[in-house]
Amino acid sequence: ESRGEFVNLNSGKQVARLLYEEMGLPVLKTTKGGAQATDKDALEMLRPEAEKLGGKAAEIFDLILKQRSATKGIAMVSSYIKAAGPDGVIHPHINTNRAQTGRESGENPNMQNISKDAALKTKFPVPARRCFRARPGCILFLVDYAGIEMRLIVEITKEPELVELIKRNGDPHSLAASLFYGPIWADDARAMSFTSAADPAKARKILRTAAKNGQFALAYGARLPKIAAVLMLPEDEAQPGFGAYCERFPRIAFFTDNQKRQVQSRGYVVTSFGRRLYVPKDKPYSGSNYVIQGTAAGILKRAQVRVDKLLQDAAIGAGILLPIHDELIIEAPRSALPIAGELLPAIARTMTTFDEIEVPLDVEWKMTTYTWDKAKGYEYAKTK
Repeated sequence: ESRGEFVNLNSGKQVARLLYEEMGLPVLKTTKGGAQATDKDALEMLRPEAEKLGGKAAEIFDLILKQRSATKGIAMVSSYIKAAGPDGVIHPHINTNRAQTGRESGENPNMQNISKDAALKTKFPVPARRCFRARPGCILFLVDYAGIEMRLIVEITKEPELVELIKRNGDPHSLAASLFYGPIWADDARAMSFTSAADPAKARKILRTAAKNGQFALAYGARLPKIAAVLMLPEDEAQPGFGAYCERFPRIAFFTDNQKRQVQSRGYVVTSFGRRLYVPKDKPYSGSNYVIQGTAAGILKRAQVRVDKLLQDAAIGAGILLPIHDELIIEAPRSALPIAGELLPAIARTMTTFDEIEVPLDVEWKMTTYTWDKAKGYEYAKTK
């Protein structure tokens, strides 16, 4: 209810009138037909504006977000229940080669898009991973490639300093922060003041996260205005760090430009495994995304074959349940726990050793005997 008037939150027109006419929020996005947008992206863009208004406006906006989240959650959980058999087990269909980048996809239902609660942008996330649990007497081991996107950008570009940095187990995002932020990063007091953090460690974490996002944005074609916005700096203050990064790591800074030229000249990019991925002619800038996703897909597919053989040879009743982009979910009987200290590092080694990849790969492990969302870091699964 708003101003004594009932509003159907499932009606785009009514929500648009509430947001833009009654609440006076700015129009930051429109539909293809030119109407005021009320979709998820539009709401995310409007959220800061509603929070600035505070009071009743912020409360109304939160109600809209809650309703959207609840509607999505009900539909999502209903689809899982419908897809499950009498035993409560879902058997989704995995498409191994439908996506243009070579990544696996899924349907009936799609299990590739069940985001981690903390990773969801919405203020009121749908905790979908709570719907899935280990079968009685079983453990779920989740193995995820650590920082694989940055590692593969370095792998494809062959940026020499960053290749050596990763080989020494260094942190490219902290290095990026030192370049982007310069004196702010170098001085604890300035870092704390800039981030409003209570201690230097928290301040550096905030700066590192922003620099990480800036580094990815730059690699994928963003330039100074976008980088400045990501770094939360005015353009004139971001310019020195931007210039320093581009000068020191030109292969990263112009990665997308180089891939774009390749697409324009031959129509495709080539993964580290030699696979050609044809890129739409009207989107040559997508070449950088294609080559990274395509190489990651080649890694995970090969890893699945290797891990499956390793588990079969172990003969402990364990197997791969599901691949999710850069992650595998493995089910094992609880009786296998005593040998996990030997088996999981062996799996990690077979997942991270490829003749075609120069940059070291690494994996992280989690384990749960209960629901998927309760998976925690697993102590014995260290690759080093």
